[in-house]
Amino acid sequence: MRTLSEKLLNRGGIRGDLVAIALTLLIAVSFAGPHVEAREFISADVKVTNIIAAIDHAAATLTCTMTVHNDNDDDAQLVKLLVLLPLEVKFRSASAVPARHWTLCEAPVAAQGGVGHVTCDLGGMGVGEIATVTLVTTVPSSDIAHKSCGAFVWSKLPDPDTSNNYKTSPEP
Repeated sequence: MRTLSEKLLNRGGIRGDLVAIALTLLIAVSFAGPHVEAREFISADVKVTNIIAAIDHAAATLTCTMTVHNDNDDDAQLVKLLVLLPLEVKFRSASAVPARHWTLCEAPVAAQGGVGHVTCDLGGMGVGEIATVTLVTTVPSSDIAHKSCGAFVWSKLPDPDTSNNYKTSPEP
């Protein structure tokens, strides 16, 4: 006894070919399920939009303020900010706005004596969200003039435009 599909396919000619195509499509749709979803590419364009270096001669400090922005249609995950500092400064403190973003800014143990960078973990940043991070460092009084800082930001997700991930402050 032949199945219905075998009976239809054995008719031959154009009609048989059309039946074969229709059956193939029917089988393909039934295996695909009720619908087939297109996969979306997820990315986050995190960028440093502003960086300012300010020197307080009386307190012998260099303060670097960076603004980080997620400028894409997906939430950024595990956002990190690497702040590059002059070698002779010593990391003192960090703060961030909004405060919920700031989990930790730390310098390597050697940077307590001056290594030149501090890493900040900003956590997740929603679409269009902005975080401002401020670092305060101590500068030897003999080296107080002409200091600047730089910042580099990245996240766990692919970044469609890495040209805006780094920025350097002008000298104060």
